[in-house]
Amino acid sequence: MKKPIRKLALGAIERATRVFPLRFLQRAAGQSPISPFYHLVADEPPPHIRPLYSVRTIAQFSADLDFFLGRYSPIDLHQLRKHISHSVPLPPNAMFLSTDDGMREVGEIMAPICRQKGVPLTMFLNPEFLDNQTLFYRHKTSLLIEAASGASASSIAAALQILQKSGIAKEDLRRSLLAVRYPQRALLDELAPILNVDFSTFLSQRRPYLTSDEVSKLVADGVTIGGHSLDHPYYPDISLSQQLDQTIQSVQRVRQRFGIDYGVFAFPFGADDITLPFYDTLFQSGVVELVFAASPLVRPPRKGVLGRFWMEADAQASPSTLVRRSLHAIISGKISSAGWYGRRF
Repeated sequence: MKKPIRKLALGAIERATRVFPLRFLQRAAGQSPISPFYHLVADEPPPHIRPLYSVRTIAQFSADLDFFLGRYSPIDLHQLRKHISHSVPLPPNAMFLSTDDGMREVGEIMAPICRQKGVPLTMFLNPEFLDNQTLFYRHKTSLLIEAASGASASSIAAALQILQKSGIAKEDLRRSLLAVRYPQRALLDELAPILNVDFSTFLSQRRPYLTSDEVSKLVADGVTIGGHSLDHPYYPDISLSQQLDQTIQSVQRVRQRFGIDYGVFAFPFGADDITLPFYDTLFQSGVVELVFAASPLVRPPRKGVLGRFWMEADAQASPSTLVRRSLHAIISGKISSAGWYGRRF
């Protein structure tokens, strides 16, 4: 399709997604079930999240669920597994809810609200973060950005010098810290004492992640779980063999630790640039049966790979708007190779 025609078509789709009924858009997108996901819910964004992305408040999350319950039929992971593996029909307008990273607030806030409203919940966990063993490198970045706001000029200069020596030279320290990628994550530990941040103390005092005992109790209450990589790398930054190790080992460790007989996985960050050999090898392993991508588009489409959309992409947007934006991205992708709506986190 020529570019001017494609542009006109995409513009028409964008206008249509603002006014057409959601059920019509969902059919046009071929998106079933609809799959929103979160990380945590809090009335005050915690310091390890605040510079990275917005969060939904408790009232917003409750209203989000009421919105979905008024229009969709919530399903659990086992219904979805049977649908994919044995073509068992889903209820009309199915909705599958999940969370990533195993944040403490999922157990304290989200799971109780879901239980009260009758919405099944699936958690995708990073085994390295469980029991607050290790801090996600992006959460380290966030804490350093928070600390930098009150740091001395000499400390900021010293931090910038270290980053510049590693080839990271942005306009200011905040942007430079956000530019640190997974393979460079050791830099964050080097910068911590300069900016007077103690990651170990934060882990022990704040306890940002769920403990194994807390996960076990949630599983006993009906919450389902899966792997989310070992320590949350951005997959294009690591090799194919590392991608497979991160994926398979995370699911194996979750299965073994919590005694579950199923294996599901959700990509950290998204499914950007994931190759066909990855999926071929992964499904042949027999460890993983279902994969979720933080994207509405998986090209080419594959059985057992489903898209999700991010409910924290815009804290001020209504759930209806977030759904429409996701469906717009899916429908547009049938005309263009445009990516998904939202920021990388």
